[in-house]
Amino acid sequence: MLETLRSLFRASRAEHEEALIDGNAITLLAQHLRDAKLDVERARRGLAALIARKSAEERQALALDEEIARREADALAAMTAGQEALLHEIADRIAGLEDRKAQASRARGELQRRIDALRETLRDAERRMTALTDELRLARSRSVQRSAREDLDPALQGHALQKAEEVAARLRVSDARMDDTHAALADMRPDADLDTRLREAGVDTRHTDRRGAILARLTTRKGETS
Repeated sequence: MLETLRSLFRASRAEHEEALIDGNAITLLAQHLRDAKLDVERARRGLAALIARKSAEERQALALDEEIARREADALAAMTAGQEALLHEIADRIAGLEDRKAQASRARGELQRRIDALRETLRDAERRMTALTDELRLARSRSVQRSAREDLDPALQGHALQKAEEVAARLRVSDARMDDTHAALADMRPDADLDTRLREAGVDTRHTDRRGAILARLTTRKGETS
């Protein structure tokens, strides 16, 4: 039971950490890129220092070559003068200079390997940083688009359009009720209104009777005056 509770606690903590990372992924990516840029800048300064050390070793190698050449000239002069003891001393000095030159050569070779490796590391880091910077820009763009949609959708669906649709529905219901009312009133009209509807339908017999009465009256009046 305790092991199960510990597992649940670890799972809950892991899920919380993952949710925290997912919710702040853009911020974390931006910060990691800033840290990476600082690391790259430190690496560049380290590369510059290595190159400077190699240049110093090369200058020292040239100085050693010059010193060896000078001591070799001294050795030839001592040999010509028959100064055997001095010649041995000069030869020992030349040997020491040659040892130093060999050490300097090994140091230059090691520095060059470190310089080459650091340059390759920097090139790789810069390629990766460029890709991640592009990804960060795209992620920020997508985030802005999502925020715009989230801000816009509720305004369209939950407020103005929804209210307009509700009002239109009420108008449709109201119009239907008015049509039903008018139809009911039409069925309840008195005879006078029925006469109007008969005239509108072209079946008003009263109009025909009145016309006949007028014609009869005029005919009678004409007979009286004749």
